[in-house]
Amino acid sequence: MNLVAYGTRPEWIKLKPLIKILKENKHDVKVVFTGQQKDIGEFEYDVKIDIGDNPNNRLNHIVSTILNSEIFFDAKHVIVQGDTASAFAVALSAFNMGIPVSHIEAGLRTFDTENPYPEESYRQMISSIASYHYAPTQTDFDNLVRERRSNISITGNTVIDTLPELEVTEDKLVLVTMHRRENHEHMRRWFAAIELLANYYPDYEFVLPLHPNPKVVQAADVLDKVNIVKPLEHKDLLYLLARSSMVITDSGGIQEEASFYGKRILVCRKHTERPSPNQTLVSEPNILISSFHKMIKTHLNKTECPFGDGQSSQRIYSIMKEYNLI
Repeated sequence: MNLVAYGTRPEWIKLKPLIKILKENKHDVKVVFTGQQKDIGEFEYDVKIDIGDNPNNRLNHIVSTILNSEIFFDAKHVIVQGDTASAFAVALSAFNMGIPVSHIEAGLRTFDTENPYPEESYRQMISSIASYHYAPTQTDFDNLVRERRSNISITGNTVIDTLPELEVTEDKLVLVTMHRRENHEHMRRWFAAIELLANYYPDYEFVLPLHPNPKVVQAADVLDKVNIVKPLEHKDLLYLLARSSMVITDSGGIQEEASFYGKRILVCRKHTERPSPNQTLVSEPNILISSFHKMIKTHLNKTECPFGDGQSSQRIYSIMKEYNLI
């Protein structure tokens, strides 16, 4: 039995096309949702782990609950994606039981364990546990080679497989998404800078789908001119993205999706593991305004999306067949 596990919306989005291919080809698949992120009605799964709630030590609680679960006993092959606490705990549990682990979206690195925290450490540890590594890009492949991993394949990123062909425009719309843990301490400063931009550019609508993390919600009290909306379903977020003229984000997934739709991106992070020609790193809130002024005057030349061609899941499936994993 092939066990595919995820705990957050980005993992589900990126694993969904591979799960679909496995089921269409009549493979024995069990999909496990760890409950790391609240299900807002988008997720599909066969088994849910009851994590419960422990806000004082949530990451340790997630990892320990998964390690103590019994969902892996009949698995012959485990598939995880990305760099979450769920992906790490599932991979570690499978490793402890001698079950081969396939890691989707392997090899992404900033080489700074504080940025992003804790994801950079999780993905490095998963790479040391996994038997099979599916790297989105040549850069990710090279990182794994330097770490002397084996069974590495370049596949592209499965998120590109999920993206519909939409009418792409450049409305006077700026999409904003902020949530990363390493930005929590200064989230109010980031939002204050974005509020200044919204005042400086009144012809533009700044739209922020608000992440439910309490620290993000509390910091949003400085926003007035920014249009705050509830978290959007993926299809609705993509529609906004396709209409946007610019994107301000600290999200890796949004970086990938915005690159596919040819959008200019200001990445509110010190490092990125997803380099793209249409983005600019903004390491501090106090330089966001000048970076925005500069980028809004810049014409973006059409470039090929560096993250995939829409066939990544099919490529991964074929490689898994070659390895006799499925």
